[in-house]
Formats: sequence, C-alpha cells, structure tokens
Amino acid sequence: MELVNDTEVTPTSETTPVVETAPVAETAPVADTPPEAVGEEAAPQDPSIIGKLEDQELTALSSLQQQSLNIQSQIGGLEIRKAHMLGMIQQIKDQGQTVLDNAAARLGIKPGEQWSVGPDGVVRRAPTPQN
Repeated sequence: MELVNDTEVTPTSETTPVVETAPVAETAPVADTPPEAVGEEAAPQDPSIIGKLEDQELTALSSLQQQSLNIQSQIGGLEIRKAHMLGMIQQIKDQGQTVLDNAAARLGIKPGEQWSVGPDGVVRRAPTPQN
C-alpha cells in the first residue's frame, strides 16, 4: 500500500491501481465558513457596492419604468395624430383659398389686388395709398 497526496493507493493484480480517497465530509469546508478561514482566497469585493434593493423595491421600479414607457408610447401616438391633424388644417386652408380665388375671379379682382371679405360676406377693395 502506498500514499500519494494523502490518498491511499492499493495495487491490484492488474496494472491499474485502485485509489481509495478520504470521505468528502472530512475534506470539504462547511458552507458557512468564509473562504479565508479554510485557506482559500476570497473573491475581491467591489468597494462601490453599498447594498441591494429588496424584491419589493425592484418590482416597484420595474412597474414604474413600464408605466413610463407606456406613456412615451402614447405621446408618440399623439405626435403622429398631431402631425396628421396639422395636415388636415393645411388642407382646410387650401380649400378656403380655392373658394376665395374662385370668388375673386367671379368678381373680376385682378391677381395681386388687395381686398378683404367682411363677416357679412361683403367684398371690399383695400384703399390704395395716395402719394
């Protein structure tokens, strides 16, 4: 019988030796024992770490972040709707200008001539400045 690294080796009639090891409980450190107490090096600690959020705090932050994303999405939808509505306003203005252009042609108002329409629908030429 021979000892190799505190392990008992028993040769057999064959060329492969049988290795008997000590029980695991005798050599393994207890889980609650810090690594430095059993001769192992501890993993380096990050000095910037202060602590950890509790599950409830983490859940609350996650929920608030999701609410924020939902609102941002709604704002994006409103921006698209706003752009569409601004386009509709421009179409209405263009239609109004077409109505005025047709009225000017019907009334014989020359292009570039100043005129206005009152609330009662009466069309007046703007006075020309006299020198």
